[in-house]
Amino acid sequence: MKYDLPNAERDRYLAEERLIFESTELVAEKMAEVGMTGRDLAKALGVSPGEISQRMSGTRNLTLRSLASMLHALGVEAEVRERSLAKPSEQNGEARATGSATIPDLAVGTATVIPFRGTFATVGTRRAEAQAV
Repeated sequence: MKYDLPNAERDRYLAEERLIFESTELVAEKMAEVGMTGRDLAKALGVSPGEISQRMSGTRNLTLRSLASMLHALGVEAEVRERSLAKPSEQNGEARATGSATIPDLAVGTATVIPFRGTFATVGTRRAEAQAV
């Protein structure tokens, strides 16, 4: 694992993992909303169901193009926004959190525990629900 890296490198790695997790969660949520299975999405994109599984589990690189095509097939598009890395005291609507998140790997039936420490936005339903857990 990459958790024994120096702080700056570890923080960058965790930022990458957060973005991947948030992206795949968005796709999964939209699939559930429209009642589309991974097999249905694969057919719509002209790829194998295994490729969709790999994209969703993080074993295959999820490019911006592949994310955009998945979301387009689900009837939505992505919007990219930045989030400041400033201290929470310098940000409105953000909170500091430390702990761990368990991320299931549905492809192999295991889970990865990722420790986290950082600033998380509290704006929007998804983020507010995630902090309430």
